[in-house]
Amino acid sequence: MNNDLLRAVLARPDDDAPRRACADALGADPRAEFIRLQLANKGRAGSIAPRQRELLERHRRDWLGPLAGIVKQAGFSRGFVDFVVMDADAFVTHHAALFAAAPVTDLGLDNAGGRPAVFRAPGLARLRALTLTGGLTDADVTALAACPHLAGLVRLDLRHNRITRAGLEALAGSQHLRGLKGLDLSGNPVPDPRPTPVGEWPDVSWQTSALNRELVARYGPLPWLTRHDEGGLPPVGDL
Repeated sequence: MNNDLLRAVLARPDDDAPRRACADALGADPRAEFIRLQLANKGRAGSIAPRQRELLERHRRDWLGPLAGIVKQAGFSRGFVDFVVMDADAFVTHHAALFAAAPVTDLGLDNAGGRPAVFRAPGLARLRALTLTGGLTDADVTALAACPHLAGLVRLDLRHNRITRAGLEALAGSQHLRGLKGLDLSGNPVPDPRPTPVGEWPDVSWQTSALNRELVARYGPLPWLTRHDEGGLPPVGDL
């Protein structure tokens, strides 16, 4: 793929035009068909999904390129890799190559506890969603909260780590996470502070805990404290 066209996709990940330009430049290459199919099917399930899957089964490894050897999972959206899961140590080593190869906006890191170097990667600025596993402690979460590269984050999944009230306070007080809409802390020592639903739709109401009310009083009505969802994001990675 033409490097200039790829750079345009990386620079404008929300814009479909550079992706269409890539498809046009690829001509009869199967990747061109795949990009067009995913763009046409954006945001909905449809009958063309089986054809997308067929193309991926044939060409996935080639289309992953340099990412094939460093990621555990990858999902394609709008024709390009958008979602990856990888080991935190691999990310520390290969983050520049990752963000130079694909417009990744949703990242999952395994074994991320005790690895503050993760939060020094400038490419994190592209992310809208981040999932971290591997026994993260309050110290790890404090480093996360201090990371200026995460200002664009919309969804943060920190389930099943070792985070206590101190880590929760660091997240709530972070000036870099003010745009966060979804935060999942379930499975940690600290109670999940999000409102919980009571009743059944459409008559559901939302119950807040004393912890929730205390945090709202101290830090304001942060979106993730006043709604119980995952940030309103569509599923990442069509396949």
